[in-house]
Amino acid sequence: RAAPAALHHTLIAVGVSATCQGRGYGRALVNAVLERAVADPCSEGVRLETENPVNVEHYTRWGFHLLARVEVTPITVHVMYHSANATQPKGSQ
Repeated sequence: RAAPAALHHTLIAVGVSATCQGRGYGRALVNAVLERAVADPCSEGVRLETENPVNVEHYTRWGFHLLARVEVTPITVHVMYHSANATQPKGSQ
């Protein structure tokens, strides 16, 4: 598995109903986890995995960076990380 060595939170899943997408709910959910990681003195960030390339674009805009792409035939898992010390992008609150 591709994961940072430092202690971190792991975001398992984020789901927003199709009728509610585009309203900032997904970002609010992710930001809640980021805030928890920042408040936790034992955590250095948040790791997540996604199979959807569209999600990679969203998470990158929100300050995550790609750690690895893991091939799990027939899908590609994108492993991403956001440091608890990183500045959150504008509009993240």
